[in-house]
Amino acid sequence: MYYAYNNELRKIVEIKYPTTIFVIASAVTKLTRIQQISHGTRLYRGFGGAVKFPDSFYQPDNRGCKGITDFGFLSTTSDKKIAVQYSGAGKDKPFP
Repeated sequence: MYYAYNNELRKIVEIKYPTTIFVIASAVTKLTRIQQISHGTRLYRGFGGAVKFPDSFYQPDNRGCKGITDFGFLSTTSDKKIAVQYSGAGKDKPFP
């Protein structure tokens, strides 16, 4: 269902599962209230394909933030090794 929900969210049009997606988003919001991430913690995402980001991805914005926004749900980790392993870098994919 991960793919079904994320594909719907990334369409940016009327979605098929509004109630389910609302419940998932609500649950994630509630979890953030009880599981705080320390200020300054870096989070990593291992992209499964060879991804080339624009230069703006690496430049901090006016608030000092760098990165991307996705309309779907993304998993992240504070362990860079896990993200690199997930990405497949070093196997048949280049290291970012």
